[in-house]
Amino acid sequence: MKPGIDLMKSGVRVGGKLLLGAAVAYDVYDVASALSDQKVATATRDAAGLAGGMAGAAYGAEVGASIGSAFPGLGTVVGGVVGGVVGGIVGSGVGESIAEGIMDLF
Repeated sequence: MKPGIDLMKSGVRVGGKLLLGAAVAYDVYDVASALSDQKVATATRDAAGLAGGMAGAAYGAEVGASIGSAFPGLGTVVGGVVGGVVGGIVGSGVGESIAEGIMDLF
């Protein structure tokens, strides 16, 4: 691969880990600041959102990179990043919705 593309791939990997760390930190804060009778529900919703977001980001990045491969190199990287972000947002929302639906049953 080209050196510029390899550098961008490394940046995306580091950026993804930083975003994951920020999401976990926010979820810990969200649970800690929740009312005492809402802590379990908040933790459940946040954990499901995080899991859904991670799964959605992985799937979205694969699909985006595949589509971006129509323009090899930069298109693959950009497609992967955009797909990962969109997939993460959608997956997080789906995960939270599923958790809320399950919690409503109890």
